[in-house]
Amino acid sequence: YPFLFLGRFHNALNWSDDDQYLAYSKYHYANNGSLVYDLCLYDTKSKKKKWITTNERATYPVFTKDNDIIYVAHTNSTSNLFRVNIDTGEKEQLTAFTEDLQILTPDISTDGYELAFAMSNEKERNLDIYILNLKTKNSELVQITFDESVDYLPLFVNVDSFQKRDEILFTSHRSGVPNLFKLDIHNNISQCTDVSEGVWGNQFLSKENLIIANTLNDVDSVRVIRINPSRTIEKIEPMLNDRYLKWKNHSPNIKINYDGISRYE
Repeated sequence: YPFLFLGRFHNALNWSDDDQYLAYSKYHYANNGSLVYDLCLYDTKSKKKKWITTNERATYPVFTKDNDIIYVAHTNSTSNLFRVNIDTGEKEQLTAFTEDLQILTPDISTDGYELAFAMSNEKERNLDIYILNLKTKNSELVQITFDESVDYLPLFVNVDSFQKRDEILFTSHRSGVPNLFKLDIHNNISQCTDVSEGVWGNQFLSKENLIIANTLNDVDSVRVIRINPSRTIEKIEPMLNDRYLKWKNHSPNIKINYDGISRYE
């Protein structure tokens, strides 16, 4: 197959619903000789590509139902969400954060009215899942996970045509290693996988009702797998000898007087 693109690319890309457009983020020279990511758009019909953003450090493009693109842009250490019309280039800022804050892995709901993403900020200092309501004028923001472990890669899933709301499947480290969890329409969280080496959800295949996920790098390869989002696990707690668990609540019997130590001696 011939190469469509050459260069360095961000790992997040997105197809439009009609499969005509591919949005991706490419590393390139920007203002003052800096190297940043900006969004590109490839049209499969015209075989042409064009830049969508300029010097915005833009990543994580997501197509809306009307072929606008929602993406994450960065200014210093602050992330915000923007929406751009791919025909006119007109942009709308969806969030107005000013503090040290990072936004990752957004995904749009089946009806196009909600955006789920992972976010960490100065106050919480933790990566949790949030939902942005795209219907309301003020873009209402709601936090939906509160675990002390990392939660990210949210995916809207809807395996039942009669289901009014999407469920949200996400990757979490709350089991000790990355596994898939699901938040149902009643806000109950269940664990979908219990893999010891870790698994990460990447995409929901609506026609097949399956999740595309990948496993941990193994020597020279990564395994891509399909997972039923409705699956559940039978969790079995491991039985370990007590002598191997002491490291969890014991510390060396050595006390150090840090106040008497000078950093400059």
